[in-house]
Amino acid sequence: MGLYVSHKGKTGISVYTELVEHVWSYLGFIAETIIFLVQGIIIGYKVLRSTNITWNEYPLMLALYLILQVVRFGVLLVFWPIMRKLGYGFTFKELFLLSYTGLRGAVGLTLALIVHGDTKGTQTSKDFILFATSSMAFLTIIINGSTTEYVIKYLKIN
Repeated sequence: MGLYVSHKGKTGISVYTELVEHVWSYLGFIAETIIFLVQGIIIGYKVLRSTNITWNEYPLMLALYLILQVVRFGVLLVFWPIMRKLGYGFTFKELFLLSYTGLRGAVGLTLALIVHGDTKGTQTSKDFILFATSSMAFLTIIINGSTTEYVIKYLKIN
């Protein structure tokens, strides 16, 4: 459906109205909410019961969070000239904001659950991957999500 609408446009559907758009938007919101709820329950259960996760890993998660912020900005900075040539005319401030607000969520958590359920690999590494992925999703939502308003005001791009 997404490919069809991308190719034909919204007018390619004869009964396309705002109501249809709102219904699909709401269904997408419900699906994403269910995914986060189920993943939160599963990941919370698995991580809290794991004997492989100790208090030593928590400072590592803060370091990993900072490293991921820098890497994400670096990658966007490297590809910035290409994006500008493709028509994405970001200013440097907008590029920084794009890097800062890039949340990690449902897809990463789903992949971590798939890795955790795989028969290959040690239980320690699978527990750490699940813990690291859920920690990054948590930290970006809590830190980046709650401070984005202040970053926008500081950069004066509102």
